[in-house]
Amino acid sequence: MLQHYPTMDELSEMLPSVMTQLKVNSVIGIGVGAGAYILSRFALNNPTLVEGLVLINVDPCAEGWIDWAASKLSGWTSNIVDTVMAHHFSTDELTDNQELIQTYRLHIAQDINQDNLALFCASYNGRRDLEIERPVIGLNEETVNTLTCPSLLVVGDTSPAVEAVVECNSRLNPTKTTLFKMADCGGLPQVVQPGKLAEAFKYFVQGMGYSKYTTLTFLYKCVISITTPFYQKRTGHPSEPGFSLGLFLGSRLSREFFLAVVLLHLHCLLFRVLG
Repeated sequence: MLQHYPTMDELSEMLPSVMTQLKVNSVIGIGVGAGAYILSRFALNNPTLVEGLVLINVDPCAEGWIDWAASKLSGWTSNIVDTVMAHHFSTDELTDNQELIQTYRLHIAQDINQDNLALFCASYNGRRDLEIERPVIGLNEETVNTLTCPSLLVVGDTSPAVEAVVECNSRLNPTKTTLFKMADCGGLPQVVQPGKLAEAFKYFVQGMGYSKYTTLTFLYKCVISITTPFYQKRTGHPSEPGFSLGLFLGSRLSREFFLAVVLLHLHCLLFRVLG
């Protein structure tokens, strides 16, 4: 058994070696929840390796005392599956979308090592504040600690993560950041409205200059590939548990857009470590 489970910082420090192994010079990263936090930390520490970020349900803050107490109480009164479900879904979603909720509940309960899941959640709850702040344009852009790459922040308008994402947006350079709050959408916009998310991806990468091969159909397939892997076999519908990282790989050597999709699943990298 592992003597030490990786922290969020340590997970972000693993990514450069993964890129080296894959012979990738730079990335446009896509992260959900914990994955979004890890990619943000990675971009702060390695700005030359990151061309852009798409951050879904990102929380830049450390867990506060109230959140810590709530998570402790939740741990005493409910199991890890209920805790993860409450993290991803609003109260209304938990009661209104039974098919999706049941699919996720079964996946989390049956397909993931529960000991590892508890350790992963504890690692996420112990994350540090990203300590980023919004620069004053024309004054301290080069010295303030913040993301320097173009960033697209995505959150559903009824998601439990709305306040955290809005807070993150307030700390980033407004000339390089776009906040996309998806209407009629909850905690998993990449599952509920993949078409709208694909369209947002399209405009985001086009705005970065990658436009030659950026078709909406292609990006929609990318979204599906990111949201499918774990349990499409259960329902035939694409779904995503929130613990995966997807990287759009872009070439720094040419502005012609060469795009491949690599899925770096924390499920594979971490949840199976203990077997």
